[in-house]
Amino acid sequence: QVLSSTPGANAALGGAGVPAPRHGCSRTKWRYCVTSCQSAMARDVKNGDKEFQPLLLESSIDQERKKENGCKAAFRRFFLMHKNPTFALDAELSFRAAFFCTILGLPFLIPKGTSEAIDAFTAFGLYKTSVVFFCIFNLGRSYGATLQSCSHGMLGATIAVLHTWVLYTIFPDGVTADSPAYVFWFGAFEGVLFLLAMLFLNVSMPTKIFSISNFIVWWMGFLKPGVVNFNFPGSNDWDWQNDTGLACFFTTWIGAALALAASLVPYPLYSLDTALHHAIEITEKLPLTWDRMIEYMSSDSRNSYSADQVYRNIVRLSKLSRSLKGHIDTSWWECFGFGKSQRVRRQLRCLDTAMHYSYDGVRAVWGSASDVDWDDDHNKIMAQIKPDLLATVARSRDLLQSCMQIVQAGTPAEMDKERTRDLIKKTKEADAKLYATFKLSRSTLKHSLSNLDAEGGANHEYVLTVLLPHVLGFNISCYVHTLEDFAEQLLETPEQSRWRVVDTTLHVKDLFAAFDKQSVSFAARAMASILTAFVIGFFGYRDLVTPYNASIANTAALVLSKYAGSAIIQNVKRIQGIVLGMVVGQIIHAIFESCAWWNWLPLVVVVFVYTGLTMFLAHSSSKYAYLGSLAASFGLSGLISGKCAPLNSHIAVDKAGSYDGVINNILACAVVVAWDFILSPGRASDDATVKLDACYDLIDSILKSHFDKTIDQVPERSDTLHDMTDTAHELGEHASHEPRFEKTEWRGATFDYTVNRLHHMRFSLRSLESCMSQSFHRGGARNPVLMALLGTQIFPKIGDFIRAKLGVVRELCKLFVHDTTERFPLLDNTNVTKEFNAEGEALVGELMTEISQEKLPAAGSSTAYLREDAFCQICMAVGSIRGINKDLRLIQHNLLREV
Repeated sequence: QVLSSTPGANAALGGAGVPAPRHGCSRTKWRYCVTSCQSAMARDVKNGDKEFQPLLLESSIDQERKKENGCKAAFRRFFLMHKNPTFALDAELSFRAAFFCTILGLPFLIPKGTSEAIDAFTAFGLYKTSVVFFCIFNLGRSYGATLQSCSHGMLGATIAVLHTWVLYTIFPDGVTADSPAYVFWFGAFEGVLFLLAMLFLNVSMPTKIFSISNFIVWWMGFLKPGVVNFNFPGSNDWDWQNDTGLACFFTTWIGAALALAASLVPYPLYSLDTALHHAIEITEKLPLTWDRMIEYMSSDSRNSYSADQVYRNIVRLSKLSRSLKGHIDTSWWECFGFGKSQRVRRQLRCLDTAMHYSYDGVRAVWGSASDVDWDDDHNKIMAQIKPDLLATVARSRDLLQSCMQIVQAGTPAEMDKERTRDLIKKTKEADAKLYATFKLSRSTLKHSLSNLDAEGGANHEYVLTVLLPHVLGFNISCYVHTLEDFAEQLLETPEQSRWRVVDTTLHVKDLFAAFDKQSVSFAARAMASILTAFVIGFFGYRDLVTPYNASIANTAALVLSKYAGSAIIQNVKRIQGIVLGMVVGQIIHAIFESCAWWNWLPLVVVVFVYTGLTMFLAHSSSKYAYLGSLAASFGLSGLISGKCAPLNSHIAVDKAGSYDGVINNILACAVVVAWDFILSPGRASDDATVKLDACYDLIDSILKSHFDKTIDQVPERSDTLHDMTDTAHELGEHASHEPRFEKTEWRGATFDYTVNRLHHMRFSLRSLESCMSQSFHRGGARNPVLMALLGTQIFPKIGDFIRAKLGVVRELCKLFVHDTTERFPLLDNTNVTKEFNAEGEALVGELMTEISQEKLPAAGSSTAYLREDAFCQICMAVGSIRGINKDLRLIQHNLLREV
């Protein structure tokens, strides 16, 4: 209907360019609308007696890239976006950083006398080389990420400046040669109080670092008798051109402005745009993954190559799903919770939740089908239901595309509402037809389905034969149900005020919320490290450390870490980056040291190239990101020193100063590592093991509630287990870098495998929740079939069996704290090496026998969809139980290989 009333629509369907949009919708939105309508119309066409098949169309992302023109298209093609998008994004971001850092460095690269405007600008005295450092360390991958980082940095610098101004207001001259002793002790005590406040209060880590690192330098200046560079604004001695605090403000704001410009020029890099692109790709990949899964399970036998295609799509969905939330969060900084962008963000959050539920279903089916063979009964039922499975997924694809159009618009137009309601209706019809086909296919098989569908008997082998088609059908039915709920939510959401702030991404935190054990331990170690480094720098040591040297404490504030192992690795990388940057910067500057134009012009080009290469290292490698940033900043400090030699002369290289810098950094790292051991917060390996045990404890409590017949409510899903496994994985990474000394090597690969299997078990647990709940995805009251199962004798025993096996595997994980070559004591426990698989399968067989003998709720006349079918729910419960047992068995085998 939309296309038939629009001039040029037929040409658009024939492959010509997209016509100019009507009804006030944007060209991007119109292209997506055309794609959606093409897909919907193509699937309504039947070819003879064959059921309609999905029309193969280019993805919306590919269509967008092909239709890009102008600067954006040229930029992306120059950086080979069409060949390697990841490389292109990293290279483009590095190019932006190099360009604007070169612009920031021009006042120091161009010799005095070349430009009166530049000479007048630098003569103010407020512009410092630190502006380049601020730009490098705060340039993010999007405008929102950059603004967030810059705001934290500016807040930290502002706190430090204001506090120092207050300090100099009380004692304008600071400590002098003839000042009373109480001036010194007041300054020392007040500085300690500032450090305590910043370390213990619940502010962001970048704010802590920028405030402390700046304040330490000025605090040392206050305690050192000499020239006063700080005066409170408005005082008689205040000189705005030479005031250190004002210079800090100026360089911070200029650095932030140029960093933001780098994310906006030549075209903006918005987090919201990236989130929308990822959401579009998810809405395309998810139905495609279901199609691949159906094709895989419809083949005559298990095909490993088809399985690889399914797995590739699942991995891509996982990456997109993980990154989408982060882009939605940072996009708050692009709208501050106002206007259309905020409405889009709110709807993207709802979409993200719906896609998480749907992704769980994909993983649940894959966990059941990835390594299972099937027989003739499986092939017969899949052959009959395959067309309707594909048709249901096709309808869901159309509904998803319509929903994405509403999400992009922010507010649904009446035309969008009508189309979406119609697609919801068609999707429900396809879902109902799928159930009818399922019932018909089951009636043609040689076995009946006990009292659930007909009279007769059911056996264990038969249930396993038809398990996979029912697990697949149940999850596809739950998937379309989730999409229908999401679509109805989009249509029923009341119109929000254009300027209403309704976001919770950024909220005012309780400043005293950080007084937990871990935070207090970190603050104590940080305080001890900074003060020790400050005292060393204050007094100095012979010719090795000059007195009143704040750089040691400044460095100590930058390299603090929660764990000793990661601190050592971080400090080694810091030294590598500093030395590399200093040496390369001095070598290049020595080559182009002349003030002649044929020297400083090539130096500008070299600055651009060097910054681009080091920033590419920082953006493209997670392992060497810190090293790349340090090499860029310290290398530029030598390249843009602002010094050049007259023709036929040269500048002496400050080798002594560079060596002092290296010594100061090594001393700072040594102080931090020493206090990490003295005030040890605990080994990362111990913390990782504790967190792993907490994961087992949570899983045990979930299983206990699922198999407790006295509980008639299924709790609403939470991401607690997901977050705990992520934390355990992070702690395991820290443990792999910690010094082991007398302990044996950390079993990092085995620990990662264990955590990954527990993470995968989450999908089986959520599938168990889905089939137990009447809502099928949001918790709530348990459905009658599962309540009846809990009333049997065998089903609760299955729960006890799983928990017992979980306890055995949990005990076996004590291997990670077995740090010697001695025999592992638990090997003497016969349960550790016991094969549980046969016992578990026997219990499932006994359950099916009991189901055959008991009168369980059957599929009545009110059952309209496959997810409501009693036998489907039982199959899903059995599939989830087998999935949990499989994960526990794999963990057990993998751990036993290590002892």
